[in-house]
Amino acid sequence: MAEHRVRLAALTMGVVSMLVASGGVADASAGRTYRVAYQGPFSADTTCNAYSAALNDPPDVYSSPCFYSESGVPGYKLLPGWYFRYQYSID
Repeated sequence: MAEHRVRLAALTMGVVSMLVASGGVADASAGRTYRVAYQGPFSADTTCNAYSAALNDPPDVYSSPCFYSESGVPGYKLLPGWYFRYQYSID
């Protein structure tokens, strides 16, 4: 059941990222525009978390915690593994 939720969350984030990535996400409070992207697949969650933490550099880049997906991230890569989502400023 938990595996199903992880796959559903990855699918949802992939669909949202495909819709949002083309136009960017406006952050009204900071006056910046962000694009959404993914990194992965990583074979271990510790490696994924290390890359996510290293990339996180607010307000230019915001990275999210890692998640595991058996089916990959639609619109990015369809390989199993650990991924993380990040937003980066295009301004």
